[in-house]
Amino acid sequence: YDLPSCDAPVMNNFRRKHKTQRKNLGARLQGLELKPAPYVLKILQNINCMTLCERNLGFREVKSLRKLVERQYRVHFTFDQLPVLMRSSELNYAVRGYPVGFKAPPSYTGLDHDEFY
Repeated sequence: YDLPSCDAPVMNNFRRKHKTQRKNLGARLQGLELKPAPYVLKILQNINCMTLCERNLGFREVKSLRKLVERQYRVHFTFDQLPVLMRSSELNYAVRGYPVGFKAPPSYTGLDHDEFY
């Protein structure tokens, strides 16, 4: 699947030098495509949710995203060729990647229908 996303970042000198990365065999077999991220990650700093960009989505894109959310698709993110995990200290577990979104039931939102986030 291909998600609508932000435009590619401007390549600085460091990114230009390290633009091409070798893929391991598993990445090649899975057809993974490595792209530079549109944001900067800083080690040992907790940063909560932040807006990277805003996009207007068409009907088909919204329908496609809802289907991915309902099927519980996850985004696998790699930083320095290591997988990024989503961790829950309350439930004592970690899982690779993060959900594309989630569907909140009426009991959660107070609406008469499911709401997608």
